[in-house]
Amino acid sequence: MSLSELINGLCEYLRIEPIPPDARGIYEIVFDEDLDLEVLSLGTSLILVRAQIGTLPDEETQQQPYLQDVLRNNLLNLKSEFNSVSLETSSGKLWLYRSTRIDQMDTREFSSLINAFVNTLEWWKSLDNNNSVDMPTSSLPFNMIRP
Repeated sequence: MSLSELINGLCEYLRIEPIPPDARGIYEIVFDEDLDLEVLSLGTSLILVRAQIGTLPDEETQQQPYLQDVLRNNLLNLKSEFNSVSLETSSGKLWLYRSTRIDQMDTREFSSLINAFVNTLEWWKSLDNNNSVDMPTSSLPFNMIRP
């Protein structure tokens, strides 16, 4: 299936109006009013799902500890998730992303992928909303172990 077919299938599943891509070909989807994600094609059979999860602190002394916490949590997430975190150095934005093949994917699999991504996005956003990514163990997803 193509990305547009998968997006249309997701919209039908969610019972929302079809989402057109923007001028750059990026589909922007918002869940729960504050969980914004973007889906874009990286060719005929590869897509990228991404969302901004935070921004580097302005204070330089806070940046290294913040990035260390992000890195630790990202490595913990890699045990069970296929998402990664990257830093856009020009803006200081942190992005959660996942690239995957869609050439053999159906709408159900795509919906599951988006659901899992949104759940992980929500977890990352909850960390950033508390102005720290170093959260107590109880707030980590159940399959994570604090080092």
